[in-house]
Amino acid sequence: MAVNRRVLCVVAIAIVSAAVSLNAEQPAPQWNGPSLREDERPFLLGLQATAPWTARARALQIRAAAGAALLRVEANGSAADAQLRAGDLIVRFGEYDVENVEDLIAAASLAPRGKPQIVAFVRNNRRWQTSFTVVERGDGPPLAWFVHPSGAYRVRIPPAWQMAPLPEEKNLTILYDVLESAERQYEVEFDRRGAPVESNSAALADFKRREAASRPESVAFDCQVGGVTAACVGWRDRGETIRTRYLVAFVCGRTLYKIEIAATALSLTDAWPLPVKHLLGTLQTAAAVEPTPPPIVDGREVVAGDLRLHLPRTWQDGPPLRAGEALWRIGDESAPEASLAVLRNQSVEPLLARVSAPRQSEAVVLGRPATVYEGDAVGTAQSARLRIVVVPAAAVGDEDLIFVCYAQREHWDRYATEIEQILQGAEIQPNEGASP
Repeated sequence: MAVNRRVLCVVAIAIVSAAVSLNAEQPAPQWNGPSLREDERPFLLGLQATAPWTARARALQIRAAAGAALLRVEANGSAADAQLRAGDLIVRFGEYDVENVEDLIAAASLAPRGKPQIVAFVRNNRRWQTSFTVVERGDGPPLAWFVHPSGAYRVRIPPAWQMAPLPEEKNLTILYDVLESAERQYEVEFDRRGAPVESNSAALADFKRREAASRPESVAFDCQVGGVTAACVGWRDRGETIRTRYLVAFVCGRTLYKIEIAATALSLTDAWPLPVKHLLGTLQTAAAVEPTPPPIVDGREVVAGDLRLHLPRTWQDGPPLRAGEALWRIGDESAPEASLAVLRNQSVEPLLARVSAPRQSEAVVLGRPATVYEGDAVGTAQSARLRIVVVPAAAVGDEDLIFVCYAQREHWDRYATEIEQILQGAEIQPNEGASP
């Protein structure tokens, strides 16, 4: 991970207390995205823990390569109720193995509040089990979020993790925002730059191909961050300190963003460790704000099967097509200025053959993710543009819809806006409707 230390400074944390409420070092930008769930409150474990190889752990006669070594157990807390004590080594929490303190924090974060979890620990070289209940701290403030400077996405900051403060020096280009885990077992760089893309899937495939090619021993795989499709390349960094690194890419609002993570050397290159899964699983994207065309005021309603559209009165009915399909146009029948066709369950390939070098993008039509192809029309007497919008079926028994939008090049800007108005105002009417 190429961090410019002249640009970014790092916060060192010696030990972790899971009974902590955390606020970001810097005020976060205003968040305009969705609130998918209530903000989590900090939780209380009633303990302090550190890595088993630290001097403080060894002073308690703990000898191990992995686990969370308990330095202190608070009276009347969850750890005390579970009969844990200083010098114990937690190796499993609920359904998750614990290799370090960050694993313990992530496992506790994922545990249901108030529901007992089976915790395995080592004491005097023997393995024991106990019942442990994570208690929410109701009087604490909500856990903090890191919000990307663009406002495109946010990620919840886990308990006891810290954002590195921005440098005070002026005239520096800040390339990354840095988040560090409690004992610096994990470091996350949120790239401030974003790259515009035309196709989400093509951009992610190109990302995997390029990044994997530059690292011969890397592993590339598809994944999910929050509810967003993403791509990841993992590799072993054999620098001064051997670590596993992940470079993750995802698309928000037609912009590609990257997050790079340095993890422990024990982490697999093709699977995220638990703290990384927990961190990226909290990612939320802001709703893509697309300019909505103004509604058509002077128009008429038309139907094509179960599809209802609102057309300007200047659009006239074309010749009848198959059931549930329709064609409308403006101008002369043999050489219209513009036309709009609704087709069902047809192959898109013959239609794409009529478009020269189609540019692919994505949109939302009828509340569904749609694929848009646009380019110059071929095989027409006049210079024209074509836009083909493919809307997949919403359920079994439903039909794929294809909108074929045409306009002479000199009129394209005007009619493209009207076509966008028509598609954004389209509705599906249940179980009734007739072909025009």
